[in-house]
Amino acid sequence: MKNEIQIIDVKQESVVFQRMSNKHGVGISNILKNIKEGDDLTTLEVMYYDTFRHRNNPNEIVTANKNAMFIVYKDGKHKKYVQAIVDPKMRIYFVKPEYRDFTTPREYLEIDKCYHVDTTPAGVLKAIRKEMQQSDDPITQTMLNIERYALASKIKGAAKEILKWPYTMFSDLDIESYYRIMLGYHYNQSHGHTVDKCFLDIESDIYGLTSSETAMNLDKTNACTLIFHFDENGAYGGKNTQVFTLLLRNYERYPQQQYFEEHLDAFIEECHEHFDQQTIIKDGKKKIIDCTADYHILLFDEEIDLLKNIFKLINSYRPDTCEVWNIAYDIPKLYARLERNGIYPPDVMCDPAWPKDYKWVEMSIDNRPIDIAERKTSIRMASTTIYIDQMQSYAGIRKGRKAYGSSRLDNIAKIELGMGKWEFKPGVNVTNACIKDYWNFVLYNIRDVWCQDLIDVVTNDTMAMIYDMNQSFCPLKSLFKQVTYQRQIYYTQRLNRGFISGNNPNLDYLHGDSEEMAEWRADMEEARKRRMALDGESETDDEDDVEEEESDNDTELTEEENEDDDIVSAEDATAKEILKQTFDPYWDDPSRELRLMGGMVGNPDNNIANGTEIITGIKSKHIYDDVLDMDFASEYPWAKYTRSLSKSTQFGRLIIPGKISDRQNCLPLGQQKRQEDQKYYTNSSEFISDYISGDVISFANVWFGLPTVTEMNEKLRKKYGLVKEEES
Repeated sequence: MKNEIQIIDVKQESVVFQRMSNKHGVGISNILKNIKEGDDLTTLEVMYYDTFRHRNNPNEIVTANKNAMFIVYKDGKHKKYVQAIVDPKMRIYFVKPEYRDFTTPREYLEIDKCYHVDTTPAGVLKAIRKEMQQSDDPITQTMLNIERYALASKIKGAAKEILKWPYTMFSDLDIESYYRIMLGYHYNQSHGHTVDKCFLDIESDIYGLTSSETAMNLDKTNACTLIFHFDENGAYGGKNTQVFTLLLRNYERYPQQQYFEEHLDAFIEECHEHFDQQTIIKDGKKKIIDCTADYHILLFDEEIDLLKNIFKLINSYRPDTCEVWNIAYDIPKLYARLERNGIYPPDVMCDPAWPKDYKWVEMSIDNRPIDIAERKTSIRMASTTIYIDQMQSYAGIRKGRKAYGSSRLDNIAKIELGMGKWEFKPGVNVTNACIKDYWNFVLYNIRDVWCQDLIDVVTNDTMAMIYDMNQSFCPLKSLFKQVTYQRQIYYTQRLNRGFISGNNPNLDYLHGDSEEMAEWRADMEEARKRRMALDGESETDDEDDVEEEESDNDTELTEEENEDDDIVSAEDATAKEILKQTFDPYWDDPSRELRLMGGMVGNPDNNIANGTEIITGIKSKHIYDDVLDMDFASEYPWAKYTRSLSKSTQFGRLIIPGKISDRQNCLPLGQQKRQEDQKYYTNSSEFISDYISGDVISFANVWFGLPTVTEMNEKLRKKYGLVKEEES
């Protein structure tokens, strides 16, 4: 069988689809067919097509019968390729038996102290289970029982708890992250990258429509402008820049449109007049940028033809990136309008050269009312082009800096360029401009896209993100997720030094915790601290503008993992009983979702005045004597370093499998702790906390059943007959 699937011409170059045999897809080497290890590489996208997951999407037509990995990249000569790997495998590691002298997960270990197993993503848990069944130590058996209970209880995500088995390494990665690490390990991704860019903006005809009608996607797309900017040899403008404006023709709806169409030459001339030389003003400094381009105005009688040609242009030029300001609106709207026109969207939106069985569009829209920088909108499809939310990336790159107010394009353009959107005459706005002032309506659309392009020219954000992607071996959607970002770097660096990284022991799979949710919580905490720093607030200030976290429980397993049902039945009383002893009463319902409730902060002006006496006889509510306010930079990392808290220096771990006393996990007067606290409760943690507290009597009472002082006093009084009759 030939390796080459199809060759597509792109700007006198080619995009090559290649199929690899399974033997090359196994392990960590020989990933790319056409370039040697150590050669220059620019990774654009790594996409895994899981047939089981896609079949469960009711909006998707799936014909593929095998999973596949697609790697979009450029070689050292900036030639673009797509590598297709059918049934890709990944290599996971296990500690050799002679080196299993520890009982807690290691952060990393010498690679020669481990052996490997090659498996599919769906087969990871099976591979770990197979290795665990060869050990009979208590830790291994306890974790196997946890997995059995999870499968028997249909809480399948909890079966991933075996990923925390101390002797498995490098096995909790998703396959896309795994291959990015392998690409970073085997190829040089530090050379100079070139990026061919595209910027897109659409307009929708909402004039006269109600909000419910627009929510039903009844608003037609009546304008779209695309600017293709190719960064060849550092050149900008001229023949390398093409501007396409696609318009919906309807003389009855748009009375001024016929005049506009009859004077297209004059309109294009005005475009050159307004846009060829752009004057940028920032920080009081002026800069003129040559934006000379070729303009193409295309009108269509039917909306469906307009929609098709948007993606026909993108898939013909095949830019590396297509950037949209607030992509959560534009691309879903185009998708919905294609559906309204009776078209299956992937047939239009995906690259026509992509293998027909593997065409899909995946949209994850995050419109939570939180900081734009914290949003996680991601749109991917079968394409050689990365679709980027320029608004989200602009905010993400600038996390932690001084707030810049609104993230709307008009505001950011004024900050970065010294100019805003195209202005209409009085009585005309973007909603009615297509009806009342069609000429300026089209100029408005073009100006928006030029603002997007120029913002990128001034900030160089796209280039910075592509560079950062290739330095961190991290996908674009995770560049601003510190957990994933740092993990990808650390894992690759450790491989280069001869170490294999361990799994993350901090995820609570039993309660549906996932890496994504852990990242979400970390991002929220970072955002909280950032806002407090900017606003001058204290850490006790309430965070009332953060929406309660959405359920992101990673409870679904893949098709192969679902086949594990045959190893245990729902009536497996043994496994259930073992686990009930372990988790009751702290985990009475494993399927429930626990959420941390926000605290209530009272008005400090209502406090009793008990501070410093400023005026004779009058105490302050806000000023106090003999108070020390201390704040440490990077307290947690420094504590880890100075106190040797790394897993690699840990000798052991205390495990208490079941509840010992009814006095555990109690507050004064016997009150139970909140369910939110119980979610993360462990016997071991409370045991150590009680021990180091120095309260010997309380410690002995809770954990060894010895009497308290009061109980001992009563026993002694009874023993020596000191109890009065009325007391007894």
